Amino acid sequence: NQLTHATLDASAIGRGQAGIIRIGLTSSIASGFIAKLLDAYGVTHAEVQIEYVEGQASQHVPAIQQHQLDVAFLTGTPAAEDCDVLHLWNERIFVAMSGRHELAGKDGIAWSDLRDREFIVSEAQSGQEIHDCLV
Repeated sequence: NQLTHATLDASAIGRGQAGIIRIGLTSSIASGFIAKLLDAYGVTHAEVQIEYVEGQASQHVPAIQQHQLDVAFLTGTPAAEDCDVLHLWNERIFVAMSGRHELAGKDGIAWSDLRDREFIVSEAQSGQEIHDCLV
């Protein structure tokens, strides 16, 4: 009887229906699509405990390779040797500027409109991630 229960438990954990899932996130993408996705997963998989680890791709990819994380949501196209990588969605990026700026009246701004412009990027939290995206 105990062996049967242990087998069922191990099977549920293997299917992601029980146990712990360690998820790597960057603060800049922790809301919106990801929040809705993880909320929906939590509703349908109440037996799964989700642990969040905040960091950058440079930290998350090695953590996955060393089995310290199960999955990570990353921006851009990270080098992730020996990992399965899947593009899930695209997200808009917003630019804040003065109402007097020459681009302020446009409905949309292309990357080419921003070429050779100066940006202020925070050094805290997702600053390096945003810097890499801009570069």
